[in-house]
Amino acid sequence: MHAKVGKNGENAANYKNPEFDRLFDRMKNMENSPERQAIINEMQAIARLDAPWLWGYFPKQFTLRHAWYLNAKTNLMANNMLKYRRIEPELRAGLQAEWNKPVRWPLLLLAALLLLVLVPAWIGYQRRQRMPAHREVN
Repeated sequence: MHAKVGKNGENAANYKNPEFDRLFDRMKNMENSPERQAIINEMQAIARLDAPWLWGYFPKQFTLRHAWYLNAKTNLMANNMLKYRRIEPELRAGLQAEWNKPVRWPLLLLAALLLLVLVPAWIGYQRRQRMPAHREVN
């Protein structure tokens, strides 16, 4: 009845229960009183039974950080912590040098394969160059 979709109401979950909606219409314009609180309690009981929402949902967030990246505490609400972040350049450079050592064996393998292809091609080219241009046919 008070759904956001189709009715442009306040019910963003689009929860629909005839008894809940009837109680809501009865309670919405009442003054704060024990009678109104009793209706609200009844509405809560109905909503808890139907469970249209996920109650008490707390998302988890995991982050990985390097040892040289300091003053960074993740927060689901605030993303404006950039001015407080600190980097230790010496530690960063040392760890990067340790972790990122060059791997040279693929270059050596590529050079060996290139030689295996080029040497026979060069030998064949030289043989063709030494051949006479014209042979006599008997």
